[in-house]
Amino acid sequence: MRFSSLKPRPMPKHYLAQLNIGRMLAPMDSPTMAGFVARLDDINALADAAPGFVWRLQDEAGNATALRPFEDEWTMINAQCLIGNEKCARHFCDS
Repeated sequence: MRFSSLKPRPMPKHYLAQLNIGRMLAPMDSPTMAGFVARLDDINALADAAPGFVWRLQDEAGNATALRPFEDEWTMINAQCLIGNEKCARHFCDS
């Protein structure tokens, strides 16, 4: 796709950024985390398809599970940015 073929869009008035910080109960490869790991691609696909989706934090694998911005190896983060509008606000409240 060539960028010149993209139609110009008006700039949104607001963006919403969401940052989640959580602490794992066990290592990612443990049975405790198996359900989370199994659904990770589905959850990320939902985020990518959310109304107003702009960006989400991800590494080379397409998610943020390997990123460790803190000294604590058990702390995980994820982040996303969406265009701020009513549909986006509903997504945050409903998900």
